[in-house]
Amino acid sequence: MQVVENIALISINATMVVQLVSFLIFMVLFNRIMIRPLRTIMSERERFVEKVRTDVLAAGEALGEMTRQIERQESEARLVASKVREEIVEAGQQSVADLLNTTRQEISALRKSTQQEADATIAAARKGIQDEAGVLADHMVAALLNQRSTN
Repeated sequence: MQVVENIALISINATMVVQLVSFLIFMVLFNRIMIRPLRTIMSERERFVEKVRTDVLAAGEALGEMTRQIERQESEARLVASKVREEIVEAGQQSVADLLNTTRQEISALRKSTQQEADATIAAARKGIQDEAGVLADHMVAALLNQRSTN
């Protein structure tokens, strides 16, 4: 018997070739069964993430546009409200002015009618006083005449 001493770490023989072939078959099967589906899932996920990213950017732009539109509408509404407020104030001032003019006219009419009534009362009183003065004068004249004739 001969003792073969082999000190080399790797010996090339049929076992190594079989192991190499089985490893290559394993790698091909592993690639088909595990790696390709994972790569397709990863690429789908990347596409999904990219789609979500573009959707988020589009939504951000839409939000910005809506915000600008709301700000425009708000400024328009403020302008309209300001105009309406000015119209209301103007209408109120006009109403107050009309009411004041009407009240002044009523006061003037009442003053005139009161003055006319007072003038009529004074004229009637003067006439009554004149009539009474005439009667009183007649009585005085008659009394004086009676007094002179008795003396």
